[in-house]
Amino acid sequence: MALGIILGLIFTFVIFLSLRSNLRTSVEVKSKTTFFRFVPFSYNSKARHQGKLEEITYETHDYLSGGNPKRVIKKHAMVYVPYGYDPTKKYNIIYLMHGMGGNYQTWLGSSTSPRMGKNYLDHMIQNHKMPQTLVVTPTY
Repeated sequence: MALGIILGLIFTFVIFLSLRSNLRTSVEVKSKTTFFRFVPFSYNSKARHQGKLEEITYETHDYLSGGNPKRVIKKHAMVYVPYGYDPTKKYNIIYLMHGMGGNYQTWLGSSTSPRMGKNYLDHMIQNHKMPQTLVVTPTY
């Protein structure tokens, strides 16, 4: 539970500093005032227009210490596909890596058990705070 709270805070402050909110804190950075905005409480609930989480399996080589780089291994990734996705259009892609002790479901969860990060993406896209974007959370 504590890990989830910590990850949520990191996700909130590092990834989504540009969110709109009434709560603001100013800091001096190289003599310019920058505003950090907090995630609106409404982003904790499901958005009206929701993207999808799709789990994929991919093959790679075993590059870990002591591994055999010639050996092919299977790994998993979660892919966030925004609401209204059109395969004929080009999209920005974010590769969001988990930290030590995490896995490919750490940030966004799964299609059957999504986490707050998915809600944040859904709301930001729905509210035009970010463009429609594909997000990939791989295993490494």
